[in-house]
Amino acid sequence: MDSKISAIKIVYAYYLFLGFFVNFGVGESDVSVIYFGIVLLSSFLSGYRLHNKMIYTGVMSVILAMFIILEYPTELSKSLIAVLLGSHLYWEIMRIKPIVSSNILRNVAIIHLSFAFVSLIDTNFLDFLFYRVGSDSSRGATGLAPEPSYLGLTAVFLTAISLHLKAPRVTIIFFILTTLASMSMYALLMLILVFCIYLSWWKITLTTFLIIIGLYSLFPDKRFTMLGLQFVENGLAYVVWNDSSIAYRLRSLIDFYNGVFSLTSISAQGLNGGVSRFTVHLGAFGLLLLIIIIAMSPFQVRLLKSMSNIFILLATFVVMFIGPVSLPAFYLWLGFYQDEI
Repeated sequence: MDSKISAIKIVYAYYLFLGFFVNFGVGESDVSVIYFGIVLLSSFLSGYRLHNKMIYTGVMSVILAMFIILEYPTELSKSLIAVLLGSHLYWEIMRIKPIVSSNILRNVAIIHLSFAFVSLIDTNFLDFLFYRVGSDSSRGATGLAPEPSYLGLTAVFLTAISLHLKAPRVTIIFFILTTLASMSMYALLMLILVFCIYLSWWKITLTTFLIIIGLYSLFPDKRFTMLGLQFVENGLAYVVWNDSSIAYRLRSLIDFYNGVFSLTSISAQGLNGGVSRFTVHLGAFGLLLLIIIIAMSPFQVRLLKSMSNIFILLATFVVMFIGPVSLPAFYLWLGFYQDEI
């Protein structure tokens, strides 16, 4: 019996690291309905703190039903699901953390890197598995993700988990290569933040230098390479205010601020791919909803404690406000970063 339970947990561990976005055509969303449902059920059945889980599970079950019934859920619904999903992933990683071995991480790294390279050659590879957004030949690899930035940020946090668990170097290198294959500026900047958390300064400088030189040599005409050169030549302010894509995402912060002081929805000026959707669609009530969700979580003290690390605070800021808030790997990493409950 014990061996069967262990085998099930190992399979589930693989699924948590690989099944983030795989929808098999069920629901047009960058948050996998299947992944969401399995994590929901498993978290509910896993044991401790059941009274806290009951509240979350009730809310999430209603949203899951909406996800399945509606052909195209609203952006706000997806963001709400992503925030609530994070809490459940927290519970799950605390439960299966001892099962996550070096072999599992290595195999996950091989799978991610393999699919990344295949998708670089064929951009339509495995499209039937995903709701694809923004993937074309002008961008990087999509792999097992809806778009390159999702793949890159997923690989970054899997890199962080590997560094935290002191996985073999080949595993870490594979995740870094997957990050670079995505050709995502978000992912590259986040990778540097992860280096700042886990590596010494001379290793950070050397690794970052080698990555930048390598990217410039291999992909001199790609957008993220050109942005890097502009940063070196003209500084950060020039890149931020002269690149329309970056400015569009940063305007989400202004939208969030404006929404906080409104009682109704506001006209959005930015991308609003994260928690800014709450105040854009619901005004001040959206902020109240976020506060309630955070207050409900039994882990809010641990989360706030993690924010004392400036680099984790920056990573949280990027994911929540600018990057895709539906990134499960971020929450999985936080579960590893903190001590056992």
